Amino acid sequence: MPADQILTSATRIRVRLLASHVIRVTHGSLEAADFPPDPPWLRDILTALSDLDQSGMVAPNAEMRAGCLQLLGEDGGMVFAESRPPALRRGMRLAFRLAADEILYGWGEQFGAFARTSGRLNLQASNAPSFLQQHRSYSAIPMFLSSKGYALLLLNAYPTRWRIDSRRRELRVEASGGSADYVVIVGDTPKEILRTYTGLTGRPPLLPHWAFGLWGTGYPQESQDRVLQLARQHRQHDIPLDVIILDYHWEEGFHNFRWRRSLFPDPDRMIAALRDLGIRLGLILTPFLNLENLGFTKRVLNWRLRNLPPGEERSDERTLPEYDECRRAGLLSHPRAWWWFGRGGMIDFTNPKANEWWNSKLKPLYKAGIDFFKNDDGEYLPHDSKSFLGISGAEYHNLYGFYYGKAIYEGMRHAVNSRPLVYSRSVWAGSQRYPALFLGDQVPNFENLKRSIRAGLNMSLLGFAFWTADCFGLCGKTDPEIHMRYAQWALMVPIARYFVRPNKTDNTRFPWSHSKEVEENFRRHLNLRYRLLPYYNNLAWEAFLSGAPIIRPLFFEFGDDGEAQIIDDQFL
Repeated sequence: MPADQILTSATRIRVRLLASHVIRVTHGSLEAADFPPDPPWLRDILTALSDLDQSGMVAPNAEMRAGCLQLLGEDGGMVFAESRPPALRRGMRLAFRLAADEILYGWGEQFGAFARTSGRLNLQASNAPSFLQQHRSYSAIPMFLSSKGYALLLLNAYPTRWRIDSRRRELRVEASGGSADYVVIVGDTPKEILRTYTGLTGRPPLLPHWAFGLWGTGYPQESQDRVLQLARQHRQHDIPLDVIILDYHWEEGFHNFRWRRSLFPDPDRMIAALRDLGIRLGLILTPFLNLENLGFTKRVLNWRLRNLPPGEERSDERTLPEYDECRRAGLLSHPRAWWWFGRGGMIDFTNPKANEWWNSKLKPLYKAGIDFFKNDDGEYLPHDSKSFLGISGAEYHNLYGFYYGKAIYEGMRHAVNSRPLVYSRSVWAGSQRYPALFLGDQVPNFENLKRSIRAGLNMSLLGFAFWTADCFGLCGKTDPEIHMRYAQWALMVPIARYFVRPNKTDNTRFPWSHSKEVEENFRRHLNLRYRLLPYYNNLAWEAFLSGAPIIRPLFFEFGDDGEAQIIDDQFL
């Protein structure tokens, strides 16, 4: 891949050949003696970097005084990039030239579009409930693939703003901090590009076999007896169920890792009863240690969302001993962050001692029979946070979900002799190594169904093999039509999960809620999934070996087909 130099007096550019068809481009200032150092998180993301740096060759004329670098592919100009102009004191700004018919994909969990030829994106991990998903994402990843046979990963974790200008045939990106540094991967097909990308950032590991069965979650959390009743009802209706996740209020306080006895008076009996039914159990966690209850906020949200178990509206959910212990030991990234059920300290998962403390609290739960954790709310880190690695809060914000998942996954791998599983809401590049992912909060209508397809296809193109589009979404009543159509889609994605709500709030979400026809539709498609489990396992093995996702856009297999390149409501 030849590199032609377009010289100006703005910056120096260093080009390094990391591997076959992979280069790394780093921009540096003329005034500085050297190029910007690698950010301290980089070797956690690019798992093969140390090997590549040792064996990779440096391109001829690698360090050059240039404001622009032009990389030429066989079909013509691929990209030009201008580094930070003099008017931009902090951060960086880049521009990439696009071909007239070029289509771009990716940027993480994007609900609003799949195949892009114009538009804007703001990449900052955010809580993105359904009504905000046209413009927000839980997982904002600065990587895109092009229909012209290349991909680009920006090695900058600060929030970024991207603009695709179809008139000027340019893609522009700005960041408020960090440097202009990126990896370009070239390949003949999307499959080749993804194989190379996951070779750099890690491939999805294999999941336990039970993870491919049906998962269920009740929201808000109901009592132990109700959990067992719902499990038995599935068996009575001949509806397979392999996994139950207990929502926030399984726990006494956030987070003291102790059972809330008002709802779970005998958790050991419940776990044993579920295991007798062949059902695995997961627990939801958030990264907070509550210092304040925020009672008024909780009551307002409960009035609007019905997200509290009855009788728990005024519960004291502070964890002051745990908070004080972590604050004194320097294990907190931020002391007073806000979330749904309080305000408190957020654990610094870049700190090995914080990870050791957190995982020590999970070990008794593993021993009691808990199989995995759902790590929620990884996108709340304030920008004035700190990290053990020394990165700023603004930079750590998008990376937080990565380190959150990494800490729990690696802790589980050491504590339990099984294939680990972490079920995350916020991720970053490289998080495909710590499966799985759920696509945030939806509601049961056709627009949300379409959005979840787009988001899933975008994540598949970034190497995420294991994700779920929750059947029916988090909340909102179903009618027979949407119940049937949502099931036909969401029961076929890599991880199949559905939400139920208390009967008094919403009794439309069970497979048996509407009619025999609706129930049979759910059962038929779920049984089809179970008959296909050997096929799912084969695809998981392929993802492990090559990075190829289980759910694939048509573009992934038919990259030269112009019509397939823009289809976002079909998949393989």
